[in-house]
Amino acid sequence: FPKEIIEIIFDYLKTGSFWINTKKISNPKVEINRHGILHGVYTNFESKELALKYLLLLNSLYLILLNDKMIKLSL
Repeated sequence: FPKEIIEIIFDYLKTGSFWINTKKISNPKVEINRHGILHGVYTNFESKELALKYLLLLNSLYLILLNDKMIKLSL
């Protein structure tokens, strides 16, 4: 798994809209925000763009975890 991609994903998690306060989200149909969705703050937020962003983020995190597991098992 390319190190550059891992850095981009973790940088997004640190500085992107995922962890910021829900009140700071300007457009919940475009910005991924964990709190807004999990706690029901947002309603009618569904969009193809947002679904694709969540899918890419979850898939990327899965690949990072899989890569980490493969490295640990090969040691």
